[in-house]
Amino acid sequence: MNIVRTLRFTIKKRDYTIDYLVDNVYATLLNFKNVFQGDVIWFEQDRSKKKALQMEVLIDKDYIKQIIVKNWDKKFATLGSTFAFWSGKQNDMDNYQVGFTIGLTSKNENLNNNIYIRFPCSNASITAESIVVKQLKECILKIWTVIDSEII
Repeated sequence: MNIVRTLRFTIKKRDYTIDYLVDNVYATLLNFKNVFQGDVIWFEQDRSKKKALQMEVLIDKDYIKQIIVKNWDKKFATLGSTFAFWSGKQNDMDNYQVGFTIGLTSKNENLNNNIYIRFPCSNASITAESIVVKQLKECILKIWTVIDSEII
């Protein structure tokens, strides 16, 4: 029985509009809320845990658009937007994390759009056969154009 630590999805490169990315991130977070049955609250990441806990992620399209635009690479626009949210638990070993690299259009074959979900290190019961893993995979496959996925 292999414990799942991370689900990683490679998303097809193409010139997505900001509205398309907003809609997909919104749908992803909304579906995650259903999968986790409201037990996971997402927070933006920051250098300080105390400050990050004041930055709860709103599942709202205007808010998500701000996050995407704020994190869009200013120097190289073809690198898109990279950001991550975490579940804000007191014990870091109990945290979930979800990360996005989206809007990337660079011709570099080593760079890809991707979404990952990291599971808590303290939870040894999450396996590839777990319902939560299957539901999260279904969610991502339903919303995004996935070209590859892996379970780590």
